[in-house]
Amino acid sequence: MQRGEIQIIPDAIVGYVTSTGSDLILFEQHMGSDAKRAIRQIMWHCRLLSKGVVNEKYGSQQNSQVIYVFENQSCMESVISRLEQVS
Repeated sequence: MQRGEIQIIPDAIVGYVTSTGSDLILFEQHMGSDAKRAIRQIMWHCRLLSKGVVNEKYGSQQNSQVIYVFENQSCMESVISRLEQVS
């Protein structure tokens, strides 16, 4: 997915159909302990989702979701803590 010069390639994309339309789940596996990189990636996913880029690219009619899986628990906790400060 991209908007302008930004390109995000999820590790996996799962699409499925429900009675209300088609849905997508984007999976990201974050390897390592670079919390800043994870936060940047999460923020770009949020921007692209909010602009409808995912729905446009894959023809999804519903809001899409991004699921992050972290290799390192302390990295995950750091990312959660920092994102809570932003919201």
